[in-house]
Amino acid sequence: MNWSSSGGTRYWAVEWSDNANMDGQWKRIATYTVPDVSNWSNTLLTQMPGFKNVDVELPLSLLGKNKVYIRLIVDKNLSSDGYSYASEPISNEVNSALSYLAVRYNK
Repeated sequence: MNWSSSGGTRYWAVEWSDNANMDGQWKRIATYTVPDVSNWSNTLLTQMPGFKNVDVELPLSLLGKNKVYIRLIVDKNLSSDGYSYASEPISNEVNSALSYLAVRYNK
C-alpha cells in the first residue's frame, strides 16, 4: 500500500537483478503511479483518501535463481503541486509511505 503527499513521488519503477551490484544491470518489471492523498481544501479527481494497493506480477525468469534482488526506484522527477497531478519536481520535504510489501509464490 502506498501514499504520497503533494510534492511527493508519483512515478515508480520495479526492477530486478540477480546480483547485488546497485550500478549493474537491472531489468524493468513494471512502472506504476501513486496519486497523492486527499487535500481536503482542494480535492482533485485524482485524489482519494487512504493507501493505494499496487500489485506487480513478477516474471517467471526469476524462478530457479539462487538470489534475486528487487528494487523500487523513482521513475520520473514529477510530483503534484496540490492542483495538478504531476507538474512540479519532487520536493525533498514531503513524505511518501510504503506500508506493506510481499512476494508470494504458488507452486
